[in-house]
Amino acid sequence: MQTSSEKPETSNRVVIISGCSGGGKSTLVQALCERGWNTVEEAGRQVVQSELAKNGNALPWRDPAAFVAQAATVSIRQIDQALTGSKKSLIISDRSIIDTISYLEFCHLETPEKMLNWLQIHRYNLTVFFVPPWESIFASDQERPKPFKQAIAEYEHLKRAYQSLGYQLLEIPQLPVKKRVDFVEHHLHRLAE
Repeated sequence: MQTSSEKPETSNRVVIISGCSGGGKSTLVQALCERGWNTVEEAGRQVVQSELAKNGNALPWRDPAAFVAQAATVSIRQIDQALTGSKKSLIISDRSIIDTISYLEFCHLETPEKMLNWLQIHRYNLTVFFVPPWESIFASDQERPKPFKQAIAEYEHLKRAYQSLGYQLLEIPQLPVKKRVDFVEHHLHRLAE
């Protein structure tokens, strides 16, 4: 993924949980929130819910470019608000603008220069927790109408996008939720040191 050469504004306090659709990211982020961590919900899912409620077109399967523009903007705003509201602690985000913007490339659409700049300006902790494909928990629904095979293809593309931007992926093992949360918390405590 190509990016601009603008000076990045890195926030090591923002830790991303990304990976395969339907792999349990949102469940994991919710469980971390319940344990007291500052979390940010997935912007893409919020945009999909809003667009479905008003029969809008900014959906990944109707107008990917409009969806990406809205979801990236929401993600940036939410993370900025979380950083402002919490001056010291880590913030765990369910996905990031990297997930959203790389979707354009996955769809073979051109990425606007402004969004390429955003990828450089809005940087996160270099350790990214990555959820692998997990077919036994994967479910397609109204907000995520895709087969598992497509989710795997998106996952592989997303993995390359993060790595091309210099992030180090830490795979979250396929374990029960409590053990996954324990695994992530163990690493979060180390990142917070």
